[in-house]
Amino acid sequence: MASVYLTKKAFESMEDSSLEYNILSKQTKVYVDMTDDQLDKLLIPDDESLGYGTNPFFDFQEEHVNVTFSAAKEIFDQIKNGNYSAIGKIPDGIFVLDVDEKTAENIKNSFGVLCMSEDNMDFSILTRRHTEFCEREIKDNAVEYDLATKPRHLTFADLIPEDMILPCNSIVVIDKYLFDDDKEGKCLIGILSRLLGKKLQRSYCHLLIIFDNAKVGTSEENRKEAFRNIVTGLQPIIEKINDLRIKVEFLAGDFNPPKMFEDMHNRKIVTNYSIITAEHGFGMYDNKDHMKWDQKFTIESLYSDGINTTSITPEKERQIIMKKVCSIVRYAREKFDKNNPRPQFRFGQDAKANPTKISPKDLVNRLERFYE
Repeated sequence: MASVYLTKKAFESMEDSSLEYNILSKQTKVYVDMTDDQLDKLLIPDDESLGYGTNPFFDFQEEHVNVTFSAAKEIFDQIKNGNYSAIGKIPDGIFVLDVDEKTAENIKNSFGVLCMSEDNMDFSILTRRHTEFCEREIKDNAVEYDLATKPRHLTFADLIPEDMILPCNSIVVIDKYLFDDDKEGKCLIGILSRLLGKKLQRSYCHLLIIFDNAKVGTSEENRKEAFRNIVTGLQPIIEKINDLRIKVEFLAGDFNPPKMFEDMHNRKIVTNYSIITAEHGFGMYDNKDHMKWDQKFTIESLYSDGINTTSITPEKERQIIMKKVCSIVRYAREKFDKNNPRPQFRFGQDAKANPTKISPKDLVNRLERFYE
């Protein structure tokens, strides 16, 4: 579930029928700006006047037994006093704070987290969804015909419109054939440039790219060279996107990776508050900027489904995906041997270092570490 931090004032101002209330009811834990003693007095009231019908905390607890309130006054006080170190450890945090709107906006932009003032609480950004159907723009020479109706050319701005750009400080890209489809990473760079805010603190954003290195050849030398070329070629370019100094990491399956790596066949981009899905892959434009294939391209925020329906929420899907990612990373760490001539995984993060000798134990991606 998401990590919701909100003030007592914000919670008490919620209507039972509000979107914010419904999203809270989907959580397992909600953090509030109270001490344990203050919270206990509301959740286990000695005074009958604080019982059902008069005390929103007690009422909510009775109606939603899946949700636990947790006292977190120290974290709230740190943030209010300008110490934002805790925010970096909570990449899925939804922060509703006792701050003015300008301060909340600055926190959101600087740290890539969803932050709002308790006086202007609005979770609607978490329910947005956008889908485009991308049509192939290339002539099919095999059957020698031109497309009868020229497809509408879709840019990255069309695929990811402005209202779908949510705060972001950590990204995991899963596309096994990303660099088979787009050797120069042009499409990935276009997507990342669109997603990442230019006001984000430099050196704060993390990116992990998971892909398959097996199709480049059968020999160890071919595969090692192909992986080295990807890391040394793309890491310096991606790092400079929007002048953010992104921490870029690459994890590639190679010689006989385990079955759980095969489960990563679906193409996904996971961020703090959204999931992007491409049916065929993210390397979708050719070198003339034409769409190479038909596919549906969808971006969903965490609660764009499953609030008023029985469907799974994208947030729950993110949990499932990230648990699989963590299992793969854990396995890669355990099996790492820099002297193994046929490694199951390769890991790289620095173009200046030898990417075939770096251990996955050095992986720092914020989302992966959070779910670990």
